[in-house]
Amino acid sequence: MHIALRIVWFLVVGWWLGPLWFFVASLLGFTVIWYNVGLFMVLRTWDLMTLKKLPQDCIEDVRRVR
Repeated sequence: MHIALRIVWFLVVGWWLGPLWFFVASLLGFTVIWYNVGLFMVLRTWDLMTLKKLPQDCIEDVRRVR
């Protein structure tokens, strides 16, 4: 992915989407049933914030873990 696109993504979307994603992942991690999904989401937070992987790819990965 082009570095300029990743920088713009982080400045416009990543700085607020990342902490929100991490907060939801933490809430899921505190439950017994959704622990694995929450842990997986926590590990993918940086990928989502910096557009290392596209957001729909991160969500699709979470769906596969469930």
